[in-house]
Amino acid sequence: MKRTFLIFSKRIFAFFLALMLLCGQGADAQTYTITFPVAPPPTNDPTLDQNDGPLWGASTPFNAIETGVRFRVTRPGNITAIRYLKGDAVAGVHIGHLWNNDGSTKLAEETFPAVGLGVGGWQEATLTTPVHITPGNNYVASVFSELGDYGAQPFGTFNWNTYQPPVIPDDFGTDPILVVRTTNDPAGNGLYIYFDSPPDLDGQFPTLVNSNNFWIDIRFEPDFPLPVVLAGFRAITTNNDVLLNWKTESESNNKGFEIQRSNNGTDWYAVNFVNGAGESPAVRNYSYTDKGLAPGLYYYRLKQVDNDGKFKNSPVVTATVSGK
Repeated sequence: MKRTFLIFSKRIFAFFLALMLLCGQGADAQTYTITFPVAPPPTNDPTLDQNDGPLWGASTPFNAIETGVRFRVTRPGNITAIRYLKGDAVAGVHIGHLWNNDGSTKLAEETFPAVGLGVGGWQEATLTTPVHITPGNNYVASVFSELGDYGAQPFGTFNWNTYQPPVIPDDFGTDPILVVRTTNDPAGNGLYIYFDSPPDLDGQFPTLVNSNNFWIDIRFEPDFPLPVVLAGFRAITTNNDVLLNWKTESESNNKGFEIQRSNNGTDWYAVNFVNGAGESPAVRNYSYTDKGLAPGLYYYRLKQVDNDGKFKNSPVVTATVSGK
């Protein structure tokens, strides 16, 4: 009797231990979406309800369209969902797709839950089977719109247009997801393709490039947590001073940030070092003022340094000092 009770107790203990570990893993999982340079427009904004009308000679009053974004990741992990920003007046079937860089392989396909008129915001289609991706490769996420409705953000308001040659970065965003530039003049990341009538509900790889952003996104879960999650790095000019602001969403093993400045976007030198928090699960805000600068264009980046000496550089921001 005692032996039977002991075996039963061990099984109960093992069950609850496994449950605690599973819950702990779920609670510690980090998921990320694309960090866009500007906030998305309100859902009643007409830029989220665009439609280019029928193709030449098409018999339908609309074009089906597929819009997308090319991206890469800095750490291995799983794509768990595809997202798009829906305007209030957008209707019809929407299907998300995930492709390799040249579109020769469709990695995933999911239909978005039906959402009626008058309801907008980020829509998310969870992948039935997550897709594992790795650094060093580009991927494309796209969304098929049956009625040809799509949302676009002109790149005149995105930070690529603030850069001056020869420094036009190939990507923007924050770790672990970076959006890859697809066109140079003006710089942009949009991908799209129109459909003949009737539309191909299986989707097509968007081969055409555009200077717009189409508000397509993904949800990404790294295989292991990031040591430092950096966000919101920007430069603000006041007279002859440049105020740098940035924040971290979490920190692990973080020694601090070396602030680097450049006059040409190529040659960098350190101007100061700001200590990090070491370990922090909460959002932390940082700032530094670079004072007494001569008029001109300046480039800034952060070199985030771990306690073990490993480091990585942030995206570049620019500031123009006029002296006025």
